[in-house]
Amino acid sequence: MQLRQRDFATRLLIVALLVCSVAYAVRSCLMAMVLPGLREVVKLTHPQFTVFGLDVSREPSPEALRLRTNLVRPLQVAGRTIYPIAWPHPERGGFEVKITLGGVLSPAVALLIAAAIWPWSNAVEGVVRMSTAMALAWLITFAIAFVTLHAELLHVAFEASVADEISASPSVAMMASRLLVDGGGFAIAIGLAWSAVAFGSLLAAKDVMRVRRIHARGENRVVASLENSPGGAAVVGPVLPARLRDDGREGAR
Repeated sequence: MQLRQRDFATRLLIVALLVCSVAYAVRSCLMAMVLPGLREVVKLTHPQFTVFGLDVSREPSPEALRLRTNLVRPLQVAGRTIYPIAWPHPERGGFEVKITLGGVLSPAVALLIAAAIWPWSNAVEGVVRMSTAMALAWLITFAIAFVTLHAELLHVAFEASVADEISASPSVAMMASRLLVDGGGFAIAIGLAWSAVAFGSLLAAKDVMRVRRIHARGENRVVASLENSPGGAAVVGPVLPARLRDDGREGAR
């Protein structure tokens, strides 16, 4: 038992170091795969805002996902009028919303570690599992980034006029954002990792059963051909390819 625990701890350490190192090295590329779709979803779900840009800001440290936007026109919120910055020329002003890149990517990294650390029986299971885990990692990264940007955007945009209402009764989006950042994202990531493991095991089992059925059909065909041979007797033993049988005959000669 102690040996198994030691092996598991060693595997966990190696996998965690490897995944974290790779994720840190390619973090910009990872976010580049999320940004185009995220930008379009933000525009679609927030028509009252003009999105000037959505990118990764490297200054000041730490790196952050940055959304630059402004209101399109004045809005009525809680009986008050909220004007865009630099109104009546909203394109000349705006505000920024930033969320740290580590907070966005951490649940995805935890998902990949949890999926990779569990042993697999064959290569098919490993490929299917990690492919599924990478797709789910993209999905959870996208979801966390969108929910957090949505909550922070509404908070920053309406903070000046309705600060009392915001502080007294936080929005559902803000509560969901805090839940994801404070640990809920990691819980979801572990659940998604388990789903990837189960899916890989299921497909691997189906692949093994398919190979066994193919082998069984081949053996049945060999037995049937031997029973129907002119001699009428089945040959017990391994069936050699024609090339090997010919080599054996030449050796006997």
